[in-house]
Parts: sequence; C-alpha cells; structure tokens
Amino acid sequence: MWDDFLIAHTIPNFADRKTEVLQKILSLGTHSVVSDGQQISNTDWYLQGRTDRPYLNPILEDVDSALKKLHSKAYSALPSGSVQFKIDQYWFQQYSEGDFHNWHAHSVSYAAVIFVELGAGAETQFLLNGKTKTVPVSEGQILIFPAMVPHRSPPNLSGSRKTSIALNISIC
Repeated sequence: MWDDFLIAHTIPNFADRKTEVLQKILSLGTHSVVSDGQQISNTDWYLQGRTDRPYLNPILEDVDSALKKLHSKAYSALPSGSVQFKIDQYWFQQYSEGDFHNWHAHSVSYAAVIFVELGAGAETQFLLNGKTKTVPVSEGQILIFPAMVPHRSPPNLSGSRKTSIALNISIC
C-alpha cells in the first residue's frame, strides 16, 4: 500500500549534472544548524527569503517529470488540468559524519527529496504504523511522498557527505 503513495524518479544522466548542482550549492556559503532534533553541516533553509538559489535549475525539468509521474499515478482519473502542483519552498541540506534530522512532517500536500550525494545507509527513513521503513534510493533519484508521513535523516554514518534538496509541494 505504501508504494501507492510513493513516487521514485531517476534523473537521466545525473552524473553529468551532479558537479554543477554541487558547485551551485557551495556557492551559497556554509550555514550550519545545530538544535534539538537536528545537526546539519550546511543548509540554506534559514535563507528562505533569498531568490538566488540556482542549484535546482540544472534538474528542474526532472522535477517536473517526477510531478507528472505523480499526477499519472495518483490523479489520472480526474479531469485533465484539475490538479496542478506548485513548489512552495525548496532548500538543500548537507550532512557530514554524525549529522541528522529527527522525525518530522511537513504541512503541505507532498514532500520530495532529491538525492545529490548519498553514501550507503544514509537514506531517508519513514515512520509507518509505528515501524521504520527505509526506501532504497541512489544518487540522482527524486522521492516524492505525502508530506504528513513522518520522516527523518538518521545520523549519517556512511563516511561520506550526504547532500539532498528538499521540496514542499502543494496541490493547486
């Protein structure tokens, strides 16, 4: 049943664009967050007012393709054009060794995670019926899921930096 609500989309030729995405992320500087429930080495979450966030541009068409996949899976029975998606916010997060983001949910329709860099065991986890579920993903994949499902980034013990781009998506 969970698979009915989950969209996994692989970005074609992601390796060709990965370096560009990472360079654009790093051009924004370093902004770490350490608080109850999270330790993140670099994020632009607290820079939400900034409009210059160029790291999504190289893969924006792929996000659109993933949203079309969501539409065809979840809303194909509805009249054409009756459901559209809007990206409300997006931000990147980079997790060094030991960094984490505890269980949380979002107050929009869908959330998405784009895996830019991902070491073994550093995937996003979900809490379903009191049980932790890990969805197998790899670099260059976009995972879209209902935003109200609790999810987390457990402590990064992969030995590699984890970089992801998160999106809040509304239905309009």
